[in-house]
Amino acid sequence: MRIQRLLFTLCGMLLVSVGGALAQTDPPEGPNPLSGKDRAIEAIEVNLARQTAHLEGLLATVPEQALPGIQTAIDSLTAGMNGALEMLDAPVATTVESGSAATVSNATATDRAREAVEAGTLRAETALSEALAVAGEQSQAAISDAIAKIAAARERVLASLTGTDLPAPTERSAQLARPDRPARPDRPERVQAPERPERPERPVRPELPERPTRNGG
Repeated sequence: MRIQRLLFTLCGMLLVSVGGALAQTDPPEGPNPLSGKDRAIEAIEVNLARQTAHLEGLLATVPEQALPGIQTAIDSLTAGMNGALEMLDAPVATTVESGSAATVSNATATDRAREAVEAGTLRAETALSEALAVAGEQSQAAISDAIAKIAAARERVLASLTGTDLPAPTERSAQLARPDRPARPDRPERVQAPERPERPERPVRPELPERPTRNGG
């Protein structure tokens, strides 16, 4: 009996020591924090999905003459946000020289992502303003709210891009300066519908001849 108790005690001590060693070697569990670049990508994707869904909802409520402006806003917003994602996902060019070239490449990607976001959201706001001008009174409040939401989304995305872990350039190259936005061509005048022809006058119905009276028999 004593030998069995001694063996049980030794086995228990061995298990406790092995468990403690494993607890020290295992890495602590927990969520993996996102990098600044990942947070910026997530902010772009979330705001793009949210604003696109809101604008697509307007397509079912605004009058027909405002539909082209709403659709242009969706296309412009999508192009700008997707362009920013492409800039952030692009591989960084490597160089055999010092690491300064890679630093400039990283910063250039962030700057171009900001430019893509600004250009896309501003074009979307311009298109919505044109839709607002032709929409009826019942849709003006909803379109104005959509413009404000896009402006707020732009600020959130730009703030996330500012907080990325990519270094900011000390001096921006003249080649990377934002080009002047070309003037928007004038919209062609809407063709007026032809006037409807006047309905021809109805011919006068001839009078019926008097019916002869029957002679009494």
